[in-house]
Amino acid sequence: MPPPADPPASPDPGAAPPRSLARRAAGFARRRIAAGGEAGAAAWARHRAARRAARLDRLRALALADPAAALAATARARRLRPGDRLLAEAEALLAARVRGWPAAVPLFAGLAALPPRGAGEIAAAALLRRGPDPALDLALPVPDRPPAPAAEAAGRMVVYTAAFGGAPPPAPLFQRVEGLRCLLLTDRALAVPGWQSCRIPAPDPDPARAALFARIRGAELLAAQAPEALASLWLDPALRLPGNLHTLLARWLAPRDFVCWRHAGARDWRELVEARLTGGAPLPDPGRLAAFAASCEAAGLPTGGGACDTRALWRRHDRPAVAALMAAWWARAAAAPETAEAAFAALLADPAAPPARPAILPAHLGTPADGILLAEAPWPAPARKAAASPGRPLPVAFLYAERYAASASTFLRAGQLAELVAEHHPERYDIAWTPEFAAIRDRVVILTKWALQSRGAEEIAGLRARNLAVIGVWDDLPADAAKMAALDASMTLSHSQTLDLARRFPATPAFHVTHHVNRRIPPCTPPADRLRAGYFGELANTFLPGALGGLVELVGIDTSKVETGWIDRLPEFNAHWILRRRRPIDGAKPFLKGFLAARCGAVAVAARGDEDALYYLGDDYPFFVPGLDPADLEAHVVAMAAGFGGPEWRQARAIMEQVAARSTDAVVAAEFAAMIDAVTA
Repeated sequence: MPPPADPPASPDPGAAPPRSLARRAAGFARRRIAAGGEAGAAAWARHRAARRAARLDRLRALALADPAAALAATARARRLRPGDRLLAEAEALLAARVRGWPAAVPLFAGLAALPPRGAGEIAAAALLRRGPDPALDLALPVPDRPPAPAAEAAGRMVVYTAAFGGAPPPAPLFQRVEGLRCLLLTDRALAVPGWQSCRIPAPDPDPARAALFARIRGAELLAAQAPEALASLWLDPALRLPGNLHTLLARWLAPRDFVCWRHAGARDWRELVEARLTGGAPLPDPGRLAAFAASCEAAGLPTGGGACDTRALWRRHDRPAVAALMAAWWARAAAAPETAEAAFAALLADPAAPPARPAILPAHLGTPADGILLAEAPWPAPARKAAASPGRPLPVAFLYAERYAASASTFLRAGQLAELVAEHHPERYDIAWTPEFAAIRDRVVILTKWALQSRGAEEIAGLRARNLAVIGVWDDLPADAAKMAALDASMTLSHSQTLDLARRFPATPAFHVTHHVNRRIPPCTPPADRLRAGYFGELANTFLPGALGGLVELVGIDTSKVETGWIDRLPEFNAHWILRRRRPIDGAKPFLKGFLAARCGAVAVAARGDEDALYYLGDDYPFFVPGLDPADLEAHVVAMAAGFGGPEWRQARAIMEQVAARSTDAVVAAEFAAMIDAVTA
């Protein structure tokens, strides 16, 4: 009987191909590029990406099946490619799992010497995790929820954040819920629009520990500042609230004792420690985190028990079990604030911890960093001080392109916006509206869409050199990297665009300024007899099945020029069809059709994916279409017509009133002023 064959060698996920294969691959690349030009280069790039993905898949499979073999393979691969950050992270993580946390500390410390992870590059911690599997109960929405919290109920809630020491302030908050207080706990004179500053002594000399105390034991601080509050929502100052605050409170939080958002990619304390140790700059002290993880292992805490993103927390203050859990959390995390989230996950895994457990919000709401309610986007610090002479109005110029002076975008985002700002802030700003690119100097320049498009990066840099600041208005143009680098900031027209530009161009702050409704359009009272739906805009931009032609009237507008005839027809309709047909040339779009419907007292028929619809309307808006299939659209409009004036109609109307409140001229002017204040220090 022949001897058994040797077992197959463990795959080496990072090993370089043999030299002959490398030579053949290089020759293949040259032939592809020579034969296909850019198409050939793109094909080769896709081929290389596929090969890298396959290597990562092998590494992950091996790490899950045999961590020791994966560690040996990764160490061999690192000798071949010593500067590869992914391999260095993987070696450190696998060493912690195989040899123990203390042995891996030098490897984690060595990550600081490597180049930071590039945008879009995968992290080893994400590659090696099994989850996420939250292992926690879901928070269910309120059935038949009220459109907004009653003023009396809202008066017993608090939204709060903190900024101690030199910590940056939160972003301004431009939503208002009647009765609700939004408090900024701080130890310095700090005024932020939308927040009520409460100046208190820092609860700890260390700003990081003071902020952590406010997060974990905020109920104790709020007892003096808001004694009437029975519940609070903590928001990390790096978070913004683009979503509908009424929906968040009334639908998801108010009935619950304790609610958290799920963590984006970790399912337990160990994965949280791993993600923190390999998450990039600023790197924490690896020794303290490793010691924490080792103590959890020594205590026998199980993994897979759930992990939360604690940058946003909803808690009732009158629940002893919740208070006891917070005290236990503080006891674990106070000595090392960088362990805070892992310490909370360890508590959730500890059977001896107080019995309170949070409910987590469902996945379709997203995470605090990138969801339909919250988003991570720290309020930018100014790149340079650009303040004008003290005691004098700040000179601001809206710079437009003469060639496009008659376009609707110039009329609205230059002329009307300049007029709006001047009316609301007559003493703060000296407003000019001009096409004179070469002559303008010593002002804060709002470089409007067509002026931005028609000038090169060097011209914009020269404009910036002779002025206090230059703020680019991209509107629906694709952002150009060279021009972006020449700007002090960008003024954006949607929350989606703000977050996109902030993440792609972190060196150039992006500020959201709501696209105002044409100021020639007055509020109106829509008809109340039956469903009367209309579409206002470029006809090529929407989708309407032929069978609905008798139920939805199309009112075409040429947006390349200023038209006003359609305005007279707005009072004829009580529902606005705002479904958008996306085209390859389309860039970012505002929720302007939704704002228009709200100004006219109408409801909107919208798609969930249309620009900022979910941010403004919430996840349970009743008139989101189910899809663009003609039969589905027909059924949706028929149901709207049949239920006209009923509960769903009233719910939609109440939500549209919230949209109207978020898009008033006063809100636009306040957002503009917050942008100017941030840019000019």
